[in-house]
Amino acid sequence: MHEKTRPPAGGSEAGAEKDTYHHGNLREALLAAATAIIDEKGLDGLSLRACAARAGVSHAAPAHHFANLRGLLTALGTIAFRRFHARIAAEQARAGGTAIERLRAAAHGYVGFAVSNPGLFRLMFSASLLDWEDAELGAAAGAA
Repeated sequence: MHEKTRPPAGGSEAGAEKDTYHHGNLREALLAAATAIIDEKGLDGLSLRACAARAGVSHAAPAHHFANLRGLLTALGTIAFRRFHARIAAEQARAGGTAIERLRAAAHGYVGFAVSNPGLFRLMFSASLLDWEDAELGAAAGAA
């Protein structure tokens, strides 16, 4: 995930070894780090700096993808709503054909997601933490 590179010989740091890191999938790494932090410490334990440290990048690196913590939380909320919707849809697909069977399956998927993903579930319903003007978040939440 991290690629170590050295400057060319004879460059400004000739004779000195300098390590720089390139992260191939920074956005996803930051979102995965945020999810892990939320699972371990809750929403109050989350910061961009903590996500960067968890992902093994500089504290300034998240700015390449997220303007602020709310931007990261909004992207994570979008993912959460998509997973939530997928879980409910999968349960309903396995259900029988009656309306009551589909309703029970949807409830099972809803509760199953909440139990399996308590941090993401709380985030989804923490309206003040998310940017509801974001089109992707709105679409994901609307579909769910």
